Amino acid sequence: MKVKKDRRAQHSRNLIKQTYISLVQERGSTVVSITDIVARCNINRSTFYMHFQTKEHLQNQIVLDFIEDICGIMVQNAEPSPTFFFQYGVQHAIFSYVEQHYVAFHTFLTFSDSFMKRLSSEIYNQFLTLVTDKMPAPQIAATYYASVITGMIYHWSVETYYQYSAQFIAEETTKLFESNMLCQHLNS
Repeated sequence: MKVKKDRRAQHSRNLIKQTYISLVQERGSTVVSITDIVARCNINRSTFYMHFQTKEHLQNQIVLDFIEDICGIMVQNAEPSPTFFFQYGVQHAIFSYVEQHYVAFHTFLTFSDSFMKRLSSEIYNQFLTLVTDKMPAPQIAATYYASVITGMIYHWSVETYYQYSAQFIAEETTKLFESNMLCQHLNS
């Protein structure tokens, strides 16, 4: 019985998140009320409040989930060498994840001023955590890496609306990293 309740609760939670993203995308703004969300989901307000304290809590949780997933991809692909982060496999994993969630990324990058800043900050922190003891001046490399990854995600999502495949974006990002003197320094 508990498994059924857990599945139902998870389903409700996911429905609320997806509905919020859809409403923000449709309206072109984060001005969406809890009333709008529960009406679209066809649930009671109490169901919303079982999962989220406020609309801001809901938005924050969605953003946090995406950021945690991207940082998890970085950790999964971590190797002993800092240069690994600049290789194709990591870029492909990150951009494939963004491609799978393209509507949400486009929506939050377009209508939430803080999303890109938070994403960049967490990528920076995750990179720094994984390479601090492995290279000189890790803050500079972390800044560069976070800036390139978030910049590419922003351009790909907002400026071109996914005109290219995740594979192409990963290949081009990897070429950019490989041509950079930082990577040449790390490989020597």
